[in-house]
Amino acid sequence: MVEIIVNLFESSGKSGNSILKELSLSPTAISEWKKGKSKPTVEALIKIADYFGVSVDYLLGRDAPNAIIERPIAELAEKYKHLFYDDDFMKIAKVYEAAQDIRVKGLLVGYFIATAKANGVDTTIVGY
Repeated sequence: MVEIIVNLFESSGKSGNSILKELSLSPTAISEWKKGKSKPTVEALIKIADYFGVSVDYLLGRDAPNAIIERPIAELAEKYKHLFYDDDFMKIAKVYEAAQDIRVKGLLVGYFIATAKANGVDTTIVGY
């Protein structure tokens, strides 16, 4: 878990201290976690997950960063592609594939779900 958090901090291009400050976390938190003196609280995990656009499960090493979003969008896209104009569907699919930010992917999932529901499709089979 700590390795995943450290990797996210290091890959962000910002200093760990500035991120911790933005998240209202102790400036010594990461060093304490690395040394095993303490563990991140649930609140800290939620703040970090939200900041980096990943799930808490990902931080805990239980899931790939985009797995929660990618499963439903792939299922919806394949099953209900006939509901979209071909050009719109292809544009959205390309944006989704290129998106690095899980929040953008989440918006596209929302678009697919809203379109499916507007066309009378029961989306509960994919959990929405």
